[in-house]
Amino acid sequence: GPRSVSYVRQAAPRDHWVLRGASFNSASSHFGDCAPTIRRPSCRNSVGVVLMRSASLDRALQLSEKLAGSLEPTFVNTRGWVRYKRGEYQQALPLLQQAVDTAPDSPLMRYHLGMAQLRLGDRDAARRNLEVAVAASSPFAGLDEARSALAEVKRTG
Repeated sequence: GPRSVSYVRQAAPRDHWVLRGASFNSASSHFGDCAPTIRRPSCRNSVGVVLMRSASLDRALQLSEKLAGSLEPTFVNTRGWVRYKRGEYQQALPLLQQAVDTAPDSPLMRYHLGMAQLRLGDRDAARRNLEVAVAASSPFAGLDEARSALAEVKRTG
């Protein structure tokens, strides 16, 4: 049950939380039920990780939409990234923009926004956001993809 989920600080280089004692399916079910009431920022990051690793993007969408009432940028970003992963770029863009507007210093959120902008053909905006993401001092999941996308944008103009 939910009480079996624990959080353990993972050592460098990544500064995030990992789940112990729970499968992703049980963890995603747990987060789907309690995500809107999570108060600790460290646990909020875990929501995104679990939702992205859920067995299907349909389940990830279903779980992430339970966060729709939250203005927390991590939750808004997760909702947008799920939409992006499903190929729903038009629906992803305003959510990812809202997340960046609220948390402009997040390289992960800048990367996500830049990728959606790139898919929708806004290469200038994508380049700006990908440049900010790649220039950040902290690594993030997707850094290599962000670097590749930025290099492609620069190469093709």
